[in-house]
Amino acid sequence: KKGAKSASWKAKVALGLVFAASHLSKEAFVGLVALSLCLSEAKRRFGGSLSYAMGLHASLVASNMVFNLGQAYVQVAPAPRWLVGSAAHGPHSGLIGVGLLLVLLATLRASPTLQPNGKQSRANKRRK
Repeated sequence: KKGAKSASWKAKVALGLVFAASHLSKEAFVGLVALSLCLSEAKRRFGGSLSYAMGLHASLVASNMVFNLGQAYVQVAPAPRWLVGSAAHGPHSGLIGVGLLLVLLATLRASPTLQPNGKQSRANKRRK
């Protein structure tokens, strides 16, 4: 069973690399890999359902558009792009955005797996 988990993570990382490369952004590459891992983990945690992963992706895209196109974000002091990212490459191109995605990934990994009916899986109940 441990070999299957390691193969699963290798596949998720490979998919994350393809996902990030398909966006053609060197600046946001690491953040896009982290985003892909979050989306993969969200799918796994919700019993294979894509609904949470799709909602997560849609909310991130929508919030990025609101902040960039709606000019809701006003930077009061200059900050380095490596720290906060840039409007052209999204918030996940900076260290803060990548850090928040990694926190989200850790939270998703620590949360119990839910079945499509919203109940915890048997494996999670046995762990308690």
